[in-house]
Amino acid sequence: MKRNRLREQDGLIRESIKIFAIIAIIAVALLDTFSVFGTHRTVMGDANNAASESLHTYVATQGNLAEAQTSAVSFLRAHDDTMTKFWTQTPPTAQTPDFYVAAKRDVNTYVLKYFTHLPWVGHSVANLLVQTGTGTTAQ
Repeated sequence: MKRNRLREQDGLIRESIKIFAIIAIIAVALLDTFSVFGTHRTVMGDANNAASESLHTYVATQGNLAEAQTSAVSFLRAHDDTMTKFWTQTPPTAQTPDFYVAAKRDVNTYVLKYFTHLPWVGHSVANLLVQTGTGTTAQ
């Protein structure tokens, strides 16, 4: 009788460990997903704020476009982003141009970064781990 009771307890412990492992894997996958979406929202907001910053600098320096671009780069660098593109476009009825800033940021994850080493999904995951966004001052 004692032997059967121990075997039943071993099965309970084994199943408990399996359930805990499954829950832990799902939790880490959710954390990585939240990290990707959070980084995307952050880089979009930073790009918009950098475009606004460059517009304010452009107006403050009385039309110095190089200084406006430098202020956007400085803003993005201070927020751990990298500027990938900067351009302006002047609407026909406006006196000041609309500023556009494209930025990128690497995503910090727990598990997804290891999937970049797999041959069949590595390239797609690597693209997912670099989030890009474009911000503008256009209305």
